[in-house]
Amino acid sequence: MLAPKLTDTEVSHHITNLEGVINGFSLLIEDEFGGKGFSSLLTIDIMKTLLLIFLLGFTSVVCAADASVVNPHGSSLHGAITNLADIGDVNVSKAVGQNAYTVAEVIDQSKSLKDKQVLIRAKVVKISPDIMKKNWLHLRDGSGSIVAKNNDLVVTTKEQAAVGSVITIKGVLRTDKDFGYGYRYEVLVEDASIGPK
Repeated sequence: MLAPKLTDTEVSHHITNLEGVINGFSLLIEDEFGGKGFSSLLTIDIMKTLLLIFLLGFTSVVCAADASVVNPHGSSLHGAITNLADIGDVNVSKAVGQNAYTVAEVIDQSKSLKDKQVLIRAKVVKISPDIMKKNWLHLRDGSGSIVAKNNDLVVTTKEQAAVGSVITIKGVLRTDKDFGYGYRYEVLVEDASIGPK
């Protein structure tokens, strides 16, 4: 729920109502510090200004908390896609070569593969282009499952790919990446190069 917008009159009314609290707070400070002039540093006008800043800041926080942030890569921690109707059957053979893994192997072994280069052959099932100057690809090869959350891998690249194409990527596996604004991934392959199928 968004915080209600207050008119200048309503803000003034709330500040006037709080003056008694502020005056009481000022007297309490003066009593607490033995009348050493501390309350003169915190005049009513300064307190009103600080209170107004606080209230405006609080309203902004409430509005920001209410705004829904949507991760374009999906809602799971590594962006799993649950609707398979438009991508067809996914059954891609594992890449051949050093550091070759399936999607499920990369996700399941992510702790031991952290910051290491991986080679993956898979089908592109979704693309989110040009986000943070990168293309974000979702790859699947038929390994893993939705239930185990190890069937969909997000890869960033500056190269192009088409949804439905089978590609081989080489990149560095990262774990627990949080870019803010809802972009959080338990497993992510960054700065991948796309090789021949």
